[in-house]
Amino acid sequence: MNRLHFLSALALRRNMSNLKLLSEVSLPQSHQAPEIYVQNWTNLAMPSRMRVDHRTLTSSYGRFTIEPLEQGYAVTLGHSLRKTLLVSMNGSAIVAVKIDGVKKSTDELKGVQGGLMNLLLNLKEVEVNHQDDGMIELDLTIAPGGKLVGSDLAANGEIKVRNPNKEIIQLEKGVGLQLKLYVNKGRGYVTAEENEKLKLPKGTLYLDSYHSPIREIRYEVENARVDQRTDYDRLIFEIWTSGTISPQDSLARAAWVLRKQLGLFIHFDENISAIPMNRQVTEEPVPLSPDLYRPVSELELSVRSINCLQNAKIDFIGELVQRNENELLQMKNFGRKSLNEIKAILIQMNLSLGMDIEGFDPDSPPDSDF
Repeated sequence: MNRLHFLSALALRRNMSNLKLLSEVSLPQSHQAPEIYVQNWTNLAMPSRMRVDHRTLTSSYGRFTIEPLEQGYAVTLGHSLRKTLLVSMNGSAIVAVKIDGVKKSTDELKGVQGGLMNLLLNLKEVEVNHQDDGMIELDLTIAPGGKLVGSDLAANGEIKVRNPNKEIIQLEKGVGLQLKLYVNKGRGYVTAEENEKLKLPKGTLYLDSYHSPIREIRYEVENARVDQRTDYDRLIFEIWTSGTISPQDSLARAAWVLRKQLGLFIHFDENISAIPMNRQVTEEPVPLSPDLYRPVSELELSVRSINCLQNAKIDFIGELVQRNENELLQMKNFGRKSLNEIKAILIQMNLSLGMDIEGFDPDSPPDSDF
């Protein structure tokens, strides 16, 4: 055997030996060494604040700044939020129309300025919103020589129209018209062919409909500084909506969708505290703040906020801070205004929502000279 063949055989033998060793090693399970998993994220920079530009904030535009983020994470978050916002937001739209005397979209509609195609195009541009999950039918009668605008669709109070001055149809003198509009919930862009599956009465004209309330999204990444390090990321995220949903609410919904999608992959306890392997923790427990034992009724909150908390069996501040924002917003009659009110007061006490407090017992307050 020459030298080249000998070296090749030797390398192959070593590789086979390594494969055998690897096969004998069992991968760590989550219940064997949870510290390993926790240490993987406790050393990462986590976003600690999200600022809203209140100078430019409107019902249809919002600019948000999130920082600090590890390098590359701003692009990951920005792209994921953008994609989720564009494809996951539900909204309302006019999906079909039935016009007296019209059987198909190629029919001639006399006495209507711009004709039938102009009417159908105008209907697609009306931005509507309704809270019910089912379809809404709007029966409309236009007097001879009259016109139909967006605000006429909201006359019965079943739907809201974002662009009430939008002109839909103008009739010529002596010509009247009756039509029925169908408004339905949906997600993203839905073709007329898809809307045909609704199986509406014969002679109904189906429309392409755009249901998403999101109109435009932009994001950019800047450098952020934490202490002496300047290589962190800052994410600047801009959202334009139709006005049927606020930018803050749309961003919160997108984050909720992402969290639900990724939750499937988590197979260990997220609340495990990271400690070094084979090391005993001997640190003394940190005394709890006396503010935690104060009743929520002592907080300078509105009567409505106090009632909401007490109805949810939240009697002490220590019980309040262990709830997160989503849990509070799910309470009956508890809104964003009450949430912001509570957060502002907790900040003054150096407390926040979502705290993990060990050993809190409202019946055993600390000594008064704490």
